[in-house]
Amino acid sequence: QQLDEPQEKKTAKRFFTAIRASIGPEYDSNVNVGPRDERILLANNQLLTSRNLDGWLLKFNVNADSIYDFGTPNGFAWHNHLQFLHHEYPDKTNSNFNYTQTDVYTGLDYYAPKFKAKLPFGFIDRRFSNASLSQSYYFMPNLEINVLDNTDFALSYRYENEDFIGQYDVLSGVTHTGTFGPRFKFEALNAEHSLALFGTYSRRDANVARWSYDEWSVGPSYFTRFKTGTELYLDFKYLDRNYAAPALLFLDRGNRLDNRYSLTFSISQTFYKYYFV
Repeated sequence: QQLDEPQEKKTAKRFFTAIRASIGPEYDSNVNVGPRDERILLANNQLLTSRNLDGWLLKFNVNADSIYDFGTPNGFAWHNHLQFLHHEYPDKTNSNFNYTQTDVYTGLDYYAPKFKAKLPFGFIDRRFSNASLSQSYYFMPNLEINVLDNTDFALSYRYENEDFIGQYDVLSGVTHTGTFGPRFKFEALNAEHSLALFGTYSRRDANVARWSYDEWSVGPSYFTRFKTGTELYLDFKYLDRNYAAPALLFLDRGNRLDNRYSLTFSISQTFYKYYFV
């Protein structure tokens, strides 16, 4: 927020740091993302039986940022970011689904009265079932333009090259993603509000066609922060994915369509200044 308010009267270098960490239990009703039908007919007329796994996990998350403002009004800042996420399943049946992701990036931000631009370069390390899963690097230029006093228009492009390890190499590939849409900010009822509507188009070119796809998604999101330290977040998204080739062994040799409807609701309360639940 301080960076969004340009230094108009004087030039002074500034350094900002922030960290946010959380830990807590979570219940997952479908750990292995299994199909609803317990029996699936394969192309060779054999039946594949499956079942959904459910259970508790411990979730640990850290977000950290450091920003160095070079001091010129409406100028550049150097932004470094770290995100660490770990899912630990205590149940041995589900421990194969333990997941860890470490995401770091660095890049320049540019702040101006009517827009801000960012160009982060990053690296992601993913671990699954307590073993290395993939590593990827990416860059993501993005721009936010202030079209009205309380309305911004955001536009971003992301290039990610992901290299899967060992038996998962068929999943390796390059993903191109474009996102755009408006965000409206306003104050009411003694709170800050933000309402956004973003559309996304993504194309993944994997080593094997059955893991390549085109997809698009669209949906609104809403965020509000009250002066009491209460935060509320709500979003809905529809995603439409079309794979480039049919799945291996399955009887249906037509196009694989993957349509998803997702709804997210979150409420957070800050207390004792540095803590939240």
